[in-house]
Amino acid sequence: MVEVIYDGNLGNNLFQYCFGRILAEKLGYRLSAKPIAGFPRTHDLVDGVAYPLEETLTLRGQKPNLEFLNHTTLRYHVLLTGYFQRYEYYAPHVERIREWLATEDRIEFEPSANDVLLGIRRGNDYIPRHGLPISYYEAALAAVDHDRVFICTNEPDDPFVCHFKKKYGAVVRLPLGRAGDRLSPPRKRVLVGKRPEQPEHQPRNTRARD
Repeated sequence: MVEVIYDGNLGNNLFQYCFGRILAEKLGYRLSAKPIAGFPRTHDLVDGVAYPLEETLTLRGQKPNLEFLNHTTLRYHVLLTGYFQRYEYYAPHVERIREWLATEDRIEFEPSANDVLLGIRRGNDYIPRHGLPISYYEAALAAVDHDRVFICTNEPDDPFVCHFKKKYGAVVRLPLGRAGDRLSPPRKRVLVGKRPEQPEHQPRNTRARD
């Protein structure tokens, strides 16, 4: 059996699921991985052999030792607890991964070509680290003509996000896998930021924060 232990948020979990499924199908092992919300094919039954009483082989980090794949007679319970974000692991399986990660079509609205989508990831618990100030986003918005502003974020109630919602009348949506809905970005009008620091003009008595 290949058992996936998820760590991190949605992006990390997608890598972990795909790595686990690639290994399971290659080895003919059963896959044990919780389905990921918004991705119906992660509910697939990937059946195969399981060796629950055999030695547990734990794979961690980004680039684990995969020499065991060359010894097909060995039997393991494979436990995945890493991130496995290496291009070479997935390149031969692109078409299958497209199928596994096909999303549910539950779109409430579709941004037009003249709308702007802001991708804002603050991280966990609003702890300020490396990131972009509020002025970065405002300068970017001022530099392009646009009709509406959409925001995709993990923290819709964060004062940083609420600033844009109030000032620009932005529509805020959780990312796929958190809310189950999907926001398709307008082409060439996506502004992505990661872990902004404490925003300028943030309201008082609010907590600050990859």
